[in-house]
Amino acid sequence: MNLQVPILATALLAPGALASAQHHHHQGDAIQTVCGVEIALGTPCPTGQVAVPPGWHSGDTHEHIQQCFNPVDTTTTDIYTEMQATGLDVSSPLIWSAGFITPDQYKTYTANFVTGSEDLTTVGDPTKIIQFGVETSGVNCGNLGHMIGLNIGFNESDIFKFQLGCQPIYPAPGWKNDGSGDYSKPIFDLFKTAPDAVTGYAHQSWPVNLYEPVGVGGFDWEDPLLPAYVGFDAKCSFGQTMAFPLPKTCGNTHPVLAPFDVAMNRCDFLEAFELENATCSGDPVEKRWFGMYYKLLNSGMRLGVTAGSDADCIGLLCPPRAYALLEDGEPFNYDTWTKAVKNGRTSLAVGPYQFLEIDVDGMDPGEQVDLETPVIGSAMVNVTATYHVNITDATQVTDVIEIVQDGVVVASLPFGPISMGTAVFNVDVPVTRSGWIAARTQSYSTHTAAVYTELDRQPVANCADAEYWTLYADFLNYQLDLAALTSQAALEFFVGCSETEIRDYVAEGRDVFAAVRDYDATPPTGITRYGVSSPPDCTQPIGLVTEDTPVVGQSFRMRYFNAPPGASGALIPALNPIPTGLPFLGAEFYVLINPAIIPVPTTANDAGFGETTIPSLPNPAGALVYVQYVWFNPTGCDSTGLLSSSDALKITLQP
Repeated sequence: MNLQVPILATALLAPGALASAQHHHHQGDAIQTVCGVEIALGTPCPTGQVAVPPGWHSGDTHEHIQQCFNPVDTTTTDIYTEMQATGLDVSSPLIWSAGFITPDQYKTYTANFVTGSEDLTTVGDPTKIIQFGVETSGVNCGNLGHMIGLNIGFNESDIFKFQLGCQPIYPAPGWKNDGSGDYSKPIFDLFKTAPDAVTGYAHQSWPVNLYEPVGVGGFDWEDPLLPAYVGFDAKCSFGQTMAFPLPKTCGNTHPVLAPFDVAMNRCDFLEAFELENATCSGDPVEKRWFGMYYKLLNSGMRLGVTAGSDADCIGLLCPPRAYALLEDGEPFNYDTWTKAVKNGRTSLAVGPYQFLEIDVDGMDPGEQVDLETPVIGSAMVNVTATYHVNITDATQVTDVIEIVQDGVVVASLPFGPISMGTAVFNVDVPVTRSGWIAARTQSYSTHTAAVYTELDRQPVANCADAEYWTLYADFLNYQLDLAALTSQAALEFFVGCSETEIRDYVAEGRDVFAAVRDYDATPPTGITRYGVSSPPDCTQPIGLVTEDTPVVGQSFRMRYFNAPPGASGALIPALNPIPTGLPFLGAEFYVLINPAIIPVPTTANDAGFGETTIPSLPNPAGALVYVQYVWFNPTGCDSTGLLSSSDALKITLQP
């Protein structure tokens, strides 16, 4: 019989226990290089369409009407016909420069299609939506990864408007000069001038592991022959060699600046292209779409994930799709669907025949579970992962549901063979630090986005993962230095005409990751953290950190992260603490304000990061000082009150 009784496994996972599983690699899949991107063509989808729970709608964030190898465009009618045949609800065809057309021709395409409104083809069908966006392919700003702009209009699509040292030139060898100078920031900023824009990187992949041996591509950041700036402030990666991809390798699947775009709140999602197979065939370092996603989540970044087929340029035989979960009561339209993608309310699947959902203490992907450490034992969450399948041919699925916590598989359940019905895995998982939980199948054919688990109002901060990105920033600068020693042409190959802008941008993002790293590292002598943050509803808990030892007569630097972006506030020094905290206008004060001590003003940057330096700490040694940051919440980020605050530091002055 095809109909399966749901498989229900209930388990209690002891603290520290890990259930591991062997990953499947589909050795039989054909590998082909198309447009510089290695893809696994795979096998055709089993027939059948799964019925997803209410509120979920399937979509493809990356289709095209312009084809790679044929000057004749696909039509929106063709796309609509395919959507009806495969049960796809949302299609986002992306206009690109195609490598064959002039800037003026590109603008004609965007003017005709990128209108900020639903295409007329689906306006009469309330169950289907086609709406055009932009992919930065075939232009300079796509050299370091192809960016995507969704829910934008013509005014936000003009990626040829910039003059960052590179004048637009056509024709030109290779990529067409669009004036961006290979720099992502102005392009994302342009997209984000549309009120409901959603931005991301197309068909991306990254090394799965944090570390790899030098012999297979690992970067030895401790090599004494490297410049002194490489790893100068490292805290927790000693003896490890880092798994970094060389820029501009493996087609355009390595988005070079994406970690910093995410940190600076410009990139909303990462797009998966081929779910089941590793990218970069023949590369000894395993690279997959979630290689960057996991590391960024562990570094305190929250971002969405989606999936795109890249049709009609590249067609997988069984293309991926993203299911997005609308908020309760929301109507189904392009605004609500793309907002769900941005907010991480998604689940990815290969083909229309399967779907995976997760519930963590009643919360869906993109939502947060608030926890407190009990007096005895660990905080626990109940996780239910449900695999749905509906296959109408002879195919059956045998797989394993895996629960992933902070990037590690902590529980698993084999199931199948099954062709119709559900497999349900219910398990209790301990939470010992703020983090995240997702579900996937061992074949990687399905994967949910993360549910966030916040413990004791602490920010997500993992020293190893955050330091991975600080060392990656150093690695990039080292690669640029090597290129500059070779020739100006070699340097421009990596960063076009925007070397200074890109180095500065990398440094901004590095500061954010360094602050997250330091929050999880051992505090310097004389520093004790106390209290908890009172963030507004638009940010995570705000962290206050320092890596300086507070020595009398020396300067002392404090930093913060996760503050409301752009918010104005102040560092409040005090001579006395309020150990239990005093709530006031949404903030919780842990320092007793002294009118004789003047607060030090601060303004958070786009990432919610900032720093304050005290030129010289006063005498005497052994004296105690208490500090805390407080901000005025900006409009739209103030539903919890007028103020927000960080946790606090007790500073014991050292001789």
